[in-house]
Amino acid sequence: MWNEVFREHQNVSPHCNGILEWDLSMEEKWGSAWRECAKCTKCTYRSKMFNLYEEVASIKRGRRAAKINLGLQVGLHHTPISTASYRKICMASNIPPPSVSGMQHTANAISEKGRRRKHERFTTTKGENKKDKKKIRGENPDVVNIQSDSTQCPYTVAENETYKHSIINTLPKSKLCSKRKHTVSTNVGEHAGPCTANINMQDSIGNEERWARECFEELKEDGLEVNEVTTDPDSSAYRAAESLFQEGLTTTTPSIFLTPDM
Repeated sequence: MWNEVFREHQNVSPHCNGILEWDLSMEEKWGSAWRECAKCTKCTYRSKMFNLYEEVASIKRGRRAAKINLGLQVGLHHTPISTASYRKICMASNIPPPSVSGMQHTANAISEKGRRRKHERFTTTKGENKKDKKKIRGENPDVVNIQSDSTQCPYTVAENETYKHSIINTLPKSKLCSKRKHTVSTNVGEHAGPCTANINMQDSIGNEERWARECFEELKEDGLEVNEVTTDPDSSAYRAAESLFQEGLTTTTPSIFLTPDM
């Protein structure tokens, strides 16, 4: 950057002996990334804006994402600290922190990509290896044993075939929306602008049978049917597997196993 600025300034003002410095009035902050330009202290020279970060290649139109912003969220996903905690660390270090909305937007994108990547990895590499092993053992390769549990918003399904218990499907559900009109209406999307909620206000967040059914239907689309369901005694997830079988949507009779320590 500075080599280009020096050459350009010399060509524009060859007799100027001013000092080149950052033009702080023009700087732009984007998450943890910055865009800057240089100016001369004597003449009117001002350079173009330079990205002080690397961009992520993308085929979409518009500004490309900064690697530092995506890398930050990848790191936060592997640590117990949250966005708020990271911003406190920045402020305590006298570093301008990224905005909450910007970090949340990037976190949503990273979470979705991570979920798809883990799901694809299971249904391709791990799934094919598991099917080969089942064929060797003379077992049905198109069924899978799972264990499940539901927290407040995300419903997760993990395979119960290996000691790793890898998550093979995640179903995030939320009623939260920053739009005031959504809090007084009942259905998703009844207000102008984007809606971050994906279930209606009157829906029960604890309806495990409904969320489990959606997860099992997605697994069915990937060629997997639920065989053994291991879950806690107060869960209704097993009913989802039973209803799919009774309706003829699956051909594998589900077996239910209850565990008191989940």
